[in-house]
Amino acid sequence: MKNTIFTLLKTALFSTLVLLISCQNETPKVTEIPEKIAENIVFVGTYTEKEPHVNGKAEGIYVYKMNPKTGELTYLNKVEERPNPSYLTVHPNQKFLYAVNETGEGTVSAFSIEPETYQLKSLNQVSAKGKAPCYISTDAKGKYAFTANYVTGNVGLFPIQEDGRVGEAVAVLNHEKSKSKHPRQEAAHAHFFAPKPNSDYAYAVDLGLDKIYQYQVDAKNGGLLLVGTTSMKGEDAGSRHLIWHPKKEWGYVINELNGTIEGFKQGEKATELTHFQTINTLADSTATNASCADIHITPNGKFLYGSNRGEYNSLAMYQINQQTGELTFLGNQSTKGKTPRNFVISKDGQFLLVANQDSDNIVTFKINQETGKLEDTGLEVKVMTPVCLQFL
Repeated sequence: MKNTIFTLLKTALFSTLVLLISCQNETPKVTEIPEKIAENIVFVGTYTEKEPHVNGKAEGIYVYKMNPKTGELTYLNKVEERPNPSYLTVHPNQKFLYAVNETGEGTVSAFSIEPETYQLKSLNQVSAKGKAPCYISTDAKGKYAFTANYVTGNVGLFPIQEDGRVGEAVAVLNHEKSKSKHPRQEAAHAHFFAPKPNSDYAYAVDLGLDKIYQYQVDAKNGGLLLVGTTSMKGEDAGSRHLIWHPKKEWGYVINELNGTIEGFKQGEKATELTHFQTINTLADSTATNASCADIHITPNGKFLYGSNRGEYNSLAMYQINQQTGELTFLGNQSTKGKTPRNFVISKDGQFLLVANQDSDNIVTFKINQETGKLEDTGLEVKVMTPVCLQFL
């Protein structure tokens, strides 16, 4: 009996030692960290001044938190920033935010984002090298900021320092003279400038010229080289913003003046943009003055939306054919406000938030994942003259 007990104890002790040794050699388990609320933080760019084209009433840039389950927005804080911090972009590292100050003598402003409170702190400001800058973006590595100056019809490239500050422009390129007789196209009016994802090229859209400008970006030396242009098919189109499909080589331009969206297929070269479709943004194809503004695609690449202002104040909804890229019109959804200047889609593709500039409200819509149609949540917040929405 004693020998049996001794044998059992000896076996148990050996098993325990083996287990301890194996545990020491085993790779430690990585505890999953819950996804931060950070991606549901929304920054709101606004108009703060009274200008000939706008009655600014806001005080600066506002910060909201969005409930990821309901889409409800809750106010967090603001930074008083003047004048007219209209369009915004967030640095890829989520530590900095940049704004264009849309005035006669335009500037570019840089802010740090406090990691816990999401409060914005001013870093610096530089000249935009043009009048009325209306768009800003950054490259995927966060080395440069790209701006479009509406009144002077030029684009700029600005280096971003390691501390988040924006440097003086290293490249400023002017667009050509307009030949159009349309009163809104008396000169070049750059309205969009952003790098194409996963490429060394950046694309500018000019409302005054109805053209896409294709630039090669010299990231090492900080330069821009014009490599080609592509014209809109529609006459007096008023090309405004460009969005790329997240999975295919399809680009879509929304045209402000003729109320259409044009689809282009990217070829092997940046200059090879082949037009494949023009489609109206209103159910009534004979309607005029849609005054289109913004355009976005859901993260899964299935649905596209564009905003109509003027007397329509609606969002055009489309399904994207995953084989051809062609759009099928699904209808128009009222934005429940006036002048939907800009809108944004949540990163999970569940919600769409729209900024109604002239009715001072931001409205939340639920995106039907099967049909792509927008569903009214009944949720909205009051924000004075909102222009641009950006998720962190």
